[in-house]
Amino acid sequence: VTAGETYYIYWDDYWNPGTFDWELTFTGGALPEGNFCESAIAVDPGVYTIAGFGEASAGGGALGASSSPTSAVFAPQLYAGAAWYSYTPSEDETIVISSCDSGEDTYVNVYTGECGNVSSLELIASNDDFADCAPSSQLELEVTAGTTYYIEWMDLFTEVAHDWELSVLNLTTVTFQVD
Repeated sequence: VTAGETYYIYWDDYWNPGTFDWELTFTGGALPEGNFCESAIAVDPGVYTIAGFGEASAGGGALGASSSPTSAVFAPQLYAGAAWYSYTPSEDETIVISSCDSGEDTYVNVYTGECGNVSSLELIASNDDFADCAPSSQLELEVTAGTTYYIEWMDLFTEVAHDWELSVLNLTTVTFQVD
């Protein structure tokens, strides 16, 4: 939070219109690394381990996606945490983001935009249960030089540590000349 700014807190009594207590606390210093979009861990192509998840999940549209409070997946979707990473390519390229080698049930979202304003985040890719390695996730994405891409790994159903990989597809252009 920033001094002098007004922040609005909205509580929804969807399940039970009763009263409850809540607490607002402040902690000084930097945000915990990787727990929030604003403190996303900058990465280059390589393999990374997610050891834990923070409290701040944008959810890629999956949060609250169920229309029924009795749905088996409704409550976990509302309260998912996330591990945040960022990637800024130096050239236009095609990347692959994958947790297929982990063997774990994973969920990944990729955004562009401004992290300080969650409504400006634009979901550009998402995957849960990639066909060739379900229940793990994988996506292929064309990225633009100088644009920062925010990668959100969600603990949508279970908070399980896992490895994931960011790799660049090496595409080669071949030109044929025909006489």
